[in-house]
Amino acid sequence: SQGFNCFPCFEGHALAKDFKRFAADRVKGFMPCGAYELVEYWLYGKLTDDAGQDVDALLNEFFTRFYGAAAEPMKQLYLAIEATYWNPTNYPNGQQNSAEAIAWDNLGTAERMTAWQALVDAAGAAAATDADKARVALFRDGVWKYMTDGREKWTFRKAHQAAVDQARAALPPSFAVTRVPPAGNDPTAVDWSQAATARIDRSVSGYPAKGRTVALQFAHDGQSLYLRLDDPCDTATLNDYDCDWWGDHWELF
Repeated sequence: SQGFNCFPCFEGHALAKDFKRFAADRVKGFMPCGAYELVEYWLYGKLTDDAGQDVDALLNEFFTRFYGAAAEPMKQLYLAIEATYWNPTNYPNGQQNSAEAIAWDNLGTAERMTAWQALVDAAGAAAATDADKARVALFRDGVWKYMTDGREKWTFRKAHQAAVDQARAALPPSFAVTRVPPAGNDPTAVDWSQAATARIDRSVSGYPAKGRTVALQFAHDGQSLYLRLDDPCDTATLNDYDCDWWGDHWELF
């Protein structure tokens, strides 16, 4: 919702502290609003029954029963990500902050991500049964891919940020519109080989559009203004919801 992939907040040990406080304060109900579903929601159920349970014993039970032969690397991975998020020394001034730069420069660093990738790989290699493999894949394709994508996006943006800032500070580009022979309001009759061409190779936010360049052409015949967009994309990936503001469309202003 913030426009980037955040660092996950695994909170098994924090939940255990909260539930002890709930029990002491005689809280009768609460609404869980966002959590890593697999572990935390399971802990919700367990700790609701008995808030005094040993959370480490519960986590051992969860990972052993859920991941089978892959339990140990998956538990190490969970605990490492959890400890990283909750350690105040990982944040500037010791204050927790969910900003993108904090997520991937301070928490999900290159060194940590490399170490955690080794645990993901170890879990995949250790998974013995079809259920073990499917459950490791669920984490890998959901949570872990979200994290690696987040770090990749941040690294990409950092590499191009200076150029983006410079482009944003500059005046918008302008183009001379070529006059062509009369086309009778018919774009297909325009001699587009004579038309001025602008190349669009950046996203709307200013960063390079990976592997994609769109040609935008302008022409006029003294009567009409003609525009042509050549977007060499994979049309099989496009969505058209038969609606002007959803799906893959070009909008001209």
